[in-house]
Amino acid sequence: MTRILVKGFILDDFFDTFDLVGDQLSKSLIQKIFSEYEEELKYDPEDYNVGFDCEVLLTLLGEHEKAVELLNNLNIDVSCEAVTRMLRLAHHYSYLKDSAGVEKSFRYFFKRPCDENVKVGAFIAAGRFGNRGGMIRIWKDLVKEKGFQNQKFRDEVIDEPFSWTCLSDLHIREWDEGVKLLYQYDIRENR
Repeated sequence: MTRILVKGFILDDFFDTFDLVGDQLSKSLIQKIFSEYEEELKYDPEDYNVGFDCEVLLTLLGEHEKAVELLNNLNIDVSCEAVTRMLRLAHHYSYLKDSAGVEKSFRYFFKRPCDENVKVGAFIAAGRFGNRGGMIRIWKDLVKEKGFQNQKFRDEVIDEPFSWTCLSDLHIREWDEGVKLLYQYDIRENR
């Protein structure tokens, strides 16, 4: 493994970086990095952070079937990470034109959203389906639960912006999608 990837703390949140700069890398370099991560995942298959790193690299390579297999094998017990897993599964299933897989992935969000992470995932899922009414309803619930109604720009909001948004627990790809949906459907509160 490359020296830079040996440090575990570097692996923990690298996949946001790949989402940001991945399309700037050559396919051969992405494949090389993926091979190194794949070895790390074999060494510690329970590390879902490494699994998500692999998923991003597979996405960049257009390997949607492999990404689905990998995501289906990740053992995740943290709600915000389970949301990421299901949203990304739906993404790959859609590329594979597997509507049953997309529906199965999204079912996770619409059973009865019970925590804020699942509700944020449901918001994004509703946006992907073009369900503006559902998105607005879910978003209003989130904003109300977090106490962010009628938020004004104040010093504490500017100083701690991550503490004042309903999207802060998402990874960068999903956060970006959530923000785009807020603008696309002209939802202004807490945007």
